[in-house]
Amino acid sequence: SARTFGFLEEVERLRMANLARGGSLENAIVLTRDGMLNQEPLRFDNEFVRHKILDIIGDFALLGMPIIGKVFAERSGHALHAALMSKLIKDSSAWQITEHAHHAFRLSG
Repeated sequence: SARTFGFLEEVERLRMANLARGGSLENAIVLTRDGMLNQEPLRFDNEFVRHKILDIIGDFALLGMPIIGKVFAERSGHALHAALMSKLIKDSSAWQITEHAHHAFRLSG
């Protein structure tokens, strides 16, 4: 239930490009220079962080296997997640597939 978020200028660009068609103030937080455009308050004090965690979990799920390891991220986003996953896939010394209840992608180190 942690909503996506973005700045009003980004939303306007997305709409002009006919993107974000399902976005609304009910399912997204729109930020302006003066604060939130939404009338409804944040659902959680840490709603922005919760959404970023959902983003990284969802992006890493695209690897196709659960990950056993720790992920530390600061100021990350989909592009950075994709770059990291691409780099991991190309470097087979950075991971191994293990037997752990189900197949899992284990980060080395």
